[in-house]
Amino acid sequence: MGIDLGAWLEDPAPLPVDGVIQGWALADYFSDAPPVSPESFRRFSDMLLETGPFLAMVMLN
Repeated sequence: MGIDLGAWLEDPAPLPVDGVIQGWALADYFSDAPPVSPESFRRFSDMLLETGPFLAMVMLN
């Protein structure tokens, strides 16, 4: 189980710090989707580091 940031980005809501720590503010965004694998995270971070920060910023926006 993890947090689906895509669901939060589609329908953003305020996330108070105490609610995030206690978990109630994130309860609507929990998901059973598979976590990011170490291999895909490594490939993503390599892509960001090889292209430079400006191009990475453009690609992520």
